Amino acid sequence: MRKKIKGIGMIGVIASLLLMLSCGPASDESQDYDANEISSPEMDANSSDLKITANTVSLYHFNKTYEAWSCGPYARWTRDVVSGYDLIVGEYHYDEYRGAKLSANTPFASGKSFKFDGIKDYLVGNRCGFYHGLKNLPQGTVEAYVNVTLFSGSACGIVSTYSCVNTDCDTTVSDAFEFGVDTDRKVFVSLPPAGVTLKSNKLLKLGKWYHLATTWDGSYLKIYINGVLDNKVATNAGVGDSNHLDVGRIQNTNAYCKGYIDEVRISRVALYAK
Repeated sequence: MRKKIKGIGMIGVIASLLLMLSCGPASDESQDYDANEISSPEMDANSSDLKITANTVSLYHFNKTYEAWSCGPYARWTRDVVSGYDLIVGEYHYDEYRGAKLSANTPFASGKSFKFDGIKDYLVGNRCGFYHGLKNLPQGTVEAYVNVTLFSGSACGIVSTYSCVNTDCDTTVSDAFEFGVDTDRKVFVSLPPAGVTLKSNKLLKLGKWYHLATTWDGSYLKIYINGVLDNKVATNAGVGDSNHLDVGRIQNTNAYCKGYIDEVRISRVALYAK
């Protein structure tokens, strides 16, 4: 009797293994990665958090949030260590709460990142009702560490700038700059006023950290992935004035990011020239 039971057990094990092999591994596109499941970063292990330079316009380390009770109980913001133009984390807007959560998931040994839910989370250039965007930048760089975990029908907006007629931003909106990862897992950058759009050749993997950067220098618009030039297009267009800046969303298309964003830096010169 014991041998019979043991034999049935072995048959069951073999059947289970065959079933697992026939199913195959889950596709990157269908899996939403949890913070505890993130494997090693795609980027170089020697990557480090971004630093302030003489040409840095804004730098967000995203390691902590602050509160201003004079702005209401939900006035939390994350600090720009250069300009003082902070990003608000959450507020009531049309009876909906918007924001993002600090997460320990980061490519660095210390610090935090912001986790976005892909539905309505984003950070907006506003503190106590004072909105801000970017001033005219004929040359510049926007960069961040990004980890996209899932696409749910829309692209992942990393950074966008735009102008609104009023502070509620419920009338005419004009996008000045769009930077993100599209649903085909390619990095994209767009300068809507000039009608210029560029996409990367490389496809990103879900659940991996990447250093993503875009530069414009008056001759080319470029995309860099982990410090390596991926694609470029000839243009003399730059980024014009705006009065709003979002992280984790592109205003014009409501492309909310699902994943993590860390270390957003904006510079007034084109970095990563090679």
